[in-house]
Amino acid sequence: MPVLSVVLTNPGSTAVNFTSLTVSDAGTGNPSGISGISLLNNGSPVAGPVGFAGTSATFSDWTSVIKKADSAYRSE
Repeated sequence: MPVLSVVLTNPGSTAVNFTSLTVSDAGTGNPSGISGISLLNNGSPVAGPVGFAGTSATFSDWTSVIKKADSAYRSE
């Protein structure tokens, strides 16, 4: 079930390396019931699943190059 979408856009003139994403739970719910989250690029898995440590989950074992005007990362 999709619960969060993240769009990353590089407005610069050169590509950048994207190497880490931290998702934090700032709501009133408890993330302990979430077994893991995955990072998708246009519906294809690129990282995860990772679990929550307290109220945050971090994707850090991957690298992606975001070219100028690229924007298609979604976490579901």
